This record gives sequence, C-alpha cells and structure tokens, in this order.
Amino acid sequence: MNNEPPKQKRRFEGLRSSKHVQRRLKKIESATLRHAHKFIFQRWKNVQEVRRHALAWLMLVGVLIGSLVLQSAAIQRSYQVVTAAESGTYAEGVLGQLDSLNPIFATTHPERSASKLLFSGLLSYDASGALKTDLAESWQVSEDGRQYTVVLKDDLKWQDGAPITSKDV
Repeated sequence: MNNEPPKQKRRFEGLRSSKHVQRRLKKIESATLRHAHKFIFQRWKNVQEVRRHALAWLMLVGVLIGSLVLQSAAIQRSYQVVTAAESGTYAEGVLGQLDSLNPIFATTHPERSASKLLFSGLLSYDASGALKTDLAESWQVSEDGRQYTVVLKDDLKWQDGAPITSKDV
C-alpha cells in the first residue's frame, strides 16, 4: 500500500512560517520601491524637459486630424448631388390601420396621410403653414366671411384625360 498522505493534506505542507513570509514581503516591497524610484522619480526631469515638445506634437496631431475631418466633410458635400429619380416606385410608410381612403371620413393620422397622397385639394399648406393654391388658381372671401369664390386652374384633368370643372368640385 501507498503510505503517502492524501493530496489535500500535502498542499499545506510546503507553507512557510509567517516570519518567512513577512521577510519575503519586505524584500519585494523594497525592490518595488527601488525600481519605481529608479525608473520613475529619477527620470521625472527628463519628462519635464520634453513636456513642451510632446504637447506640441500632440497638438499638431490633433490639428491634422481635425483638418482631415473638415476636409473630408467638405469634399463629400461637393461630390454629392441631389436629383430626382426619373422613374420608379414611391413608397411611404405610416404606422396604423387604414379603415377608409375617403378624405371626408379620414380621422386617424394614417388615413389623413394617405388622403393627402391620393387626393389634391383646392388649397394646401406650405412649409411655413401659410395657405397656398393646389387645384385653385385664386380665391376670394366675401366681406361678411360667409362666401368663398375659388377659381380653378385651367389645365386640370382627371386621370382619364377629361377636364375637371367646378361641377366636379
């Protein structure tokens, strides 16, 4: 039979006394301090002497990177031209359910958006929120504000080519 102690007990046999560990720690600490003193504190003068040059180089690199970013942004804009597509399919997405495409019954945001895309009105709003003509050429409001006179544009046609008249509106 094997007379060796179990492995668990063998692990703790090699431990040294706490005095030995304390002495070893003191040696490591003093070696670390000597190393730090030699390579950090004694060379601090060198760092102070080259600090101005190092900062100048860092600033130069920063200026070069900044100018590179600005130049690439300027060049990118000069090579891009926004043009309309000659043909294709227009797709627009709006979240929500469409219950009716009739502009009279449009109550939800998706229904109103679809109505604006599908149907033209007499007037519409520009980007600043002011009224502008769409199918109308001009309009007048009576003095009492109860009667509107709208003149339609002359070249209005239905999709089949038939002219749009005031009776259609």
